Amino acid sequence: MVHPDLNFYQSTLKSFGIKYVLGASVRPEPALVHTPAPTKVHPVKKNRQTENSNDKKNSLSSISEIDNVQPHLIKFLRTAYSVWTYLNLPEDIKKGFTTPRGELLSNIVKNLGWNKQACTLWPVSVINDSEPVPDRDFFYRGLRQIKPAYIFIFGCQAFKIITEDRLDYRYGQQYLGNHQLIILPDINTLLPDNRILKNLVWNILKQYTPPQY
Repeated sequence: MVHPDLNFYQSTLKSFGIKYVLGASVRPEPALVHTPAPTKVHPVKKNRQTENSNDKKNSLSSISEIDNVQPHLIKFLRTAYSVWTYLNLPEDIKKGFTTPRGELLSNIVKNLGWNKQACTLWPVSVINDSEPVPDRDFFYRGLRQIKPAYIFIFGCQAFKIITEDRLDYRYGQQYLGNHQLIILPDINTLLPDNRILKNLVWNILKQYTPPQY
């Protein structure tokens, strides 16, 4: 018996577009596509020490212009709508506003209902041998960091330190260069319960409404 040459038939039929002969399939081999091995991406390791160092630098940037800032003053050195001051302020801050003056100031701010961004405090003096010593330069260096719209000044002594006697002391609003000063009575004169001066201060303060942050 003569066996047909299947290869010959397959070649002949394939030339006519016939792919299958006698149930046997001649399937084209899939083309090999070269797929490059995935590149390993190594996550960048964050340097915790560097991050903490940068955070510390940013938190201290606001006091870069002022030397020897005492720890209890640092929290007041921040951007605010207004800054409040009077001669004996350093003493009251250091004592945690437990003095009659400090308690009165805290009550005034509380009753105004202003938020933290609305006001801050900054001294016009430093304490030396338990006595306030005027320090106009210290005040203005803090002022450059706080950038207030208004400066609320209690008392003639603080007023003279800030203005260097260039303006007359009188209650109400005055201008010193680009600064708007709000002049108020000496905070000591409001104690123990000077209703006339307290009402005067309250009526002046109520004229100013800080923006909502």
